[in-house]
Amino acid sequence: MGPRCWINSNVSPLGTQYAKAKAHPDTFGRVFDAVQDYIKETSVFANAAADEAPSLLPKLDRLSDLWKDGLLRHGADPKDVERAAQAIFEGTLADKIYTEDELRAEFGLSDKQAGLYQEFRRAVDQSLTDVAKSEIVRIAGKEGERVVQRTLAAADVHEAAAVMNEELQRQAAELDRPLLLERAAEIERKSEQVAGLMARGYAPLMRFGKHTVTVTGPSGDVEFFGMYESLPAANRAARLLREDEAFKDATVTQGVMSAEGHRLFSGVSLDSLELFAEATGTADNEVYQAYLKLATSNRSALRRMIERKGIAGFSQDATRVLASFVTSNARMAAGNLHLAEAKKAAEAIPKEQGDLRDDAIKLVDYVTKPQEEAAAARALLFTTFIGGSVASAAVNLTQPLTMTLPFLSQFGGAVKAGRRILAAAASVAAGKHPTAVAAALQRAEAGGIVSPQEIHHLQAEAMNAIGKHPMLKKAAFLWGSLFSLSEQFNRRVSFVAAYQTALQQDIDDPFTFAEQAVIETQGLYNRGNKANWARGPVGATAMTFKQFSTHYLEFLVRMWKSGPEGKKAVGVALAMLLLAGGADGLPFADDLNDLVDTIGQALGYDLNSKRAKREFVAKALGLGDAAAEVATRGLTALPGMPIDLSLRMGMGNLLPATGLFLRSNDDTSRDLLEVAGAAGGLAKMAMTGTTKLLQGDAAGAGMAVAPVAIQNMAKALGMWETGEYRDTKGRKVMDVDAVDGAMKFLGFQPAQVARESSRIGETQRTIQLAKNVEGELAGKWAQAQADGDSEGVEAARKAIADWNEKNPSARIKVTRTQILQRVRALKSSRAERASKAAPKELRGAVGEALS
Repeated sequence: MGPRCWINSNVSPLGTQYAKAKAHPDTFGRVFDAVQDYIKETSVFANAAADEAPSLLPKLDRLSDLWKDGLLRHGADPKDVERAAQAIFEGTLADKIYTEDELRAEFGLSDKQAGLYQEFRRAVDQSLTDVAKSEIVRIAGKEGERVVQRTLAAADVHEAAAVMNEELQRQAAELDRPLLLERAAEIERKSEQVAGLMARGYAPLMRFGKHTVTVTGPSGDVEFFGMYESLPAANRAARLLREDEAFKDATVTQGVMSAEGHRLFSGVSLDSLELFAEATGTADNEVYQAYLKLATSNRSALRRMIERKGIAGFSQDATRVLASFVTSNARMAAGNLHLAEAKKAAEAIPKEQGDLRDDAIKLVDYVTKPQEEAAAARALLFTTFIGGSVASAAVNLTQPLTMTLPFLSQFGGAVKAGRRILAAAASVAAGKHPTAVAAALQRAEAGGIVSPQEIHHLQAEAMNAIGKHPMLKKAAFLWGSLFSLSEQFNRRVSFVAAYQTALQQDIDDPFTFAEQAVIETQGLYNRGNKANWARGPVGATAMTFKQFSTHYLEFLVRMWKSGPEGKKAVGVALAMLLLAGGADGLPFADDLNDLVDTIGQALGYDLNSKRAKREFVAKALGLGDAAAEVATRGLTALPGMPIDLSLRMGMGNLLPATGLFLRSNDDTSRDLLEVAGAAGGLAKMAMTGTTKLLQGDAAGAGMAVAPVAIQNMAKALGMWETGEYRDTKGRKVMDVDAVDGAMKFLGFQPAQVARESSRIGETQRTIQLAKNVEGELAGKWAQAQADGDSEGVEAARKAIADWNEKNPSARIKVTRTQILQRVRALKSSRAERASKAAPKELRGAVGEALS
């Protein structure tokens, strides 16, 4: 295939895996499909278990879910969960399921707390059942393919085993393959093990953290093993264990789990690992064997320790334990069904396509690692720039119009596509659909096609990413809810509109078509579709929020290559973008402006492409300033519009640092920070905040690093109070009214402010360019004069004359006084220049210091 070319999106480290799969459907595409099936099934299994515990693992399906548990709490009351957890974990150590009467008598649980106990039990049993069914399918192998769906649909583990074993026994008899009976026996054994766990009230004893405490008895046997998330917690546990009379002759040691051990087993159920070690490939792993020996130490000791808070050695946070258990088991179950297929497809890629083969193998390896890289940093970026913003959510709601409509226009035209999207939006908002559509939508929900955020909520809970305090959890839930709900609405609308399109256009398999439409228009934001460069802590952070623009460009390219209808669809898409963001919002428009301006300014012209386009429409075409504003900035630039969406909707600035070499650029740091993406913006906020703090402005420092939504709200309050829009230095920009303040409060830029800022920006660029050119040429003139270079002086004079001839509206003037001052400075020593640069009142002290 030849050397890798970074600008070819099919193999580019910046391109999505989906684009690569579409370009190579018979090779990389097979791997990608299997990986996506794995991710979808993970969502299906995790959600199926989580649905059994709605109070412990609440979901976000509709607006009413935001206040379902009250504004100050997310999910069940932590005190109720803690009481239920006592029964849950004591029950598993005693191999017992408690009845409601026993829960009340032995633990004093209320009806609500007993309900939480039952929810936990149902969710665990569902998760165990699903992973056991998948293990049955894995053990059976290809011989069980005929009854896979019946096995997975079975009511319980025993029925699943019976269905599969009947098939294996049939084949063993008919094909004279007695070895199949060994598989049947293994299936029976595993099903009995799982059924036994459920019958004994099994609950996972999860160990989080890498700090270990081990108690070793006089005989060398491990009597206790615990893992803790912080060193102080481990120290406390070790101290209490040393004080425990039961361990007076034992040795208590502390340590840190190896990196491999922590990666393999943090937050994973030991019992699942032990039961399904063969499926996870850890059966012969030395780290696993050592961990197994430690973690299965004296259960009676564990039972005694559970009564001493902070020493048990396993987590008693029932919500976190359950979230971790169902997600890790979901990955295991989905892996049983799809990872072997993904690995086989990767190995089957011809060696002549070595780059694709390597990418495929890396992709499979990457998606099987549960830990999200730089999760905290990316969560902070979301919280800072998108969370809490009504404007971000509202703009996101336009995606069905800007992407789904063009895509569906290939199947019946743009008018029909528009009508179908509007009808779908109405039905999704009302929650009412025809029976067939409702069933398909429910299936899509379960598969994470239209509700991909639910698995992320579970993973966040499992990682304890949002803290333990109920108000903190609720705040985090609410802060991200607007964007999550808008994303979910978009996906539902796109799915329903596409499903209806398939029905009305007689397209085969409406569900698959609708699923494909959602992927094409709303994107795949999972680990299996990340660009190669978006992996790892640095890449994941720098590429945050970048995948949408990459996907949009790939979306246009795919439609263009698909045929005549696809080319028309690209026209529709660009027309929608033109209406929303104007000519400056078209893909790469700003980047092209910078490139043209950089070349033009280097050749000695006061070139400003944005100004030139606006003036062309207003003057050359004679359409006036209002039409020029609309042409360059979109429909929200129309007179009377309260907000400006051109910057939010536009795709003009896709390449970072394109303005770095502009002759008019006086702040290259801004362009350099663009390379770091959103992280660069956050770094700039941090620098501003630190500067203000060092200056004694604590309030200003806090506001400088606050989420953008908070900053907009604060600015709106100031606008209402003063009637002025002010810049970051507190200087008046212009007068504003209450409506402008309201728009700013929601996160939108008031239209009149955006219009003036655009004009001022154009003017400032001309002013700065003239200053920079004047300083540059005056410097050359002075240097030549100081060196006695008459030709250099003449060349500088000629350059000034050339500039003024080319740019009559941006003339520069260099006076004799300027030149003499520069010459004197050039002939001065560095100490003399430093002294003169100091304020008059400091020059004496500076002179003494430098003498």
